[in-house]
Amino acid sequence: MMGVTKMRSIKQPAVPVSVWLAVLATGLLSLIGTTVHTALNIALPKIMGAFSVTTDVAQWVISSYSLAVAIVVCLSPFFMKRFSTRHLFVTAVSLFLIGLFISGWAPNFIILLVGRMVQGAAGGLAIPLMYNTIIKTVPESKWGVMMGVGTLIATLGPAIGPVFGSLMVQLLNWRWIFFLSAIVVVVAFLLGIRTIHPIQKTTDVHLDGWSVILIAVMLASATFWLASVKNSAISPWLTWGCLGLSGLATWGFVHRSKELTHPIINLAIFKVASFRRQLVAFFISQVAAVAVGFILSNYVQIVNRQTPIVAAWVVFPGALFSALVAPVSGRWLDRLGAQKVLPVGTVIYTLGLLAFIISGQFMGAFLISMIYFGYMFGIGVSTSNLMTSGDDDLASGERESGNAVFDTAEQFAGAAGTTIPASVIAGFQAGKRGIAYVSGTKVGAICAFIILFGMALVANIALYLVFRDYEREQKVQSQMTEPKGTDNNG
Repeated sequence: MMGVTKMRSIKQPAVPVSVWLAVLATGLLSLIGTTVHTALNIALPKIMGAFSVTTDVAQWVISSYSLAVAIVVCLSPFFMKRFSTRHLFVTAVSLFLIGLFISGWAPNFIILLVGRMVQGAAGGLAIPLMYNTIIKTVPESKWGVMMGVGTLIATLGPAIGPVFGSLMVQLLNWRWIFFLSAIVVVVAFLLGIRTIHPIQKTTDVHLDGWSVILIAVMLASATFWLASVKNSAISPWLTWGCLGLSGLATWGFVHRSKELTHPIINLAIFKVASFRRQLVAFFISQVAAVAVGFILSNYVQIVNRQTPIVAAWVVFPGALFSALVAPVSGRWLDRLGAQKVLPVGTVIYTLGLLAFIISGQFMGAFLISMIYFGYMFGIGVSTSNLMTSGDDDLASGERESGNAVFDTAEQFAGAAGTTIPASVIAGFQAGKRGIAYVSGTKVGAICAFIILFGMALVANIALYLVFRDYEREQKVQSQMTEPKGTDNNG
């Protein structure tokens, strides 16, 4: 229960400038991934027109990236042991540049997807590389604030991505989303090439081929399932077949990992109850963050009849504020401990969801922006701190696996955060036109908020169980350390 209990000393050695620059360099790669990812949401209609594809097909521009990231992130414990940090950084930069230019020059939709998957492979290396750099080079007493800084850099993407995408679509064209992003990748390379050095000895570990195949099948099937949920009435066998295949591959991966001396992911981490519960709370917070952004974008454009650029600016202040809060709340975690910080963020974003439910029938752009601002404060306090606290509960040799699990959960939370509200809203929009379509969108948005509110309650319960167990452990320890009374009779 280290992550829950620890209140770290304030007087600690300063983090070297070279480490700050290394975190910034790897964080910029993560930033590009999330920025392009969210910018393409705005550009999807243009991409559909350019390649004559439907919405369901065009959505794979987003999903293919998430799938590639998730697969590579799952393999990251192997990469971190087998290759040096510097080698992985240069590889991530190279893959990003190749992927961006493939997508930017893509003559057809298939080539565009290939470029996106190459970018996903780069993102899958960059995300754990940043967090591993922090864990391996930063004193444990500074983890909270440095994790917050890393999260700040990476989560600026969802804040600036929609605005960036809108500007590119209106002023240039969607291909410039990729070309201009390459400039930031070059900047990251120039920062990192001098500051990123090997941080641990490499070992000649073996990559189990069957585990790789099972991970790929598990994640690909789950991604196909999420993408096809809204069409489950049309093709139920495909939808639920994908879910079943993913479950079967998961069982196979667990069984295979138990047979290996050095599995790709150390499944012993799931025996730590506080880690499991904080992982659940983390996943829900990520789903909620993505889902609310998706809901509000549709609400502002369809119900309030505003343009995409207005929709982007409505959520921009809250998204930016959430990113800025991350390092500050990380310092709170270092000073006060998780027990006093994590519930604050979770309760605040839960109340934000309740506010959206109550005001859902009459939300104007200003009210949306105000509620979202407070809501994203709660998300900013929760996200990186849950990851820091969860990792802190693991033994040092298990933290690479813990990071991989958290990062994979984040990718699937992004997919679920789009699929859940999209399916709910589409159900209320189906077969309607004009005012009825607008009304259906409004009711669907409120129902989606209700579902998210229920999930947020689960996150609160999970954290309650974490801290309840901690208090019990503290009580037992205090009883064991109390001096025994002496018998003075006679």
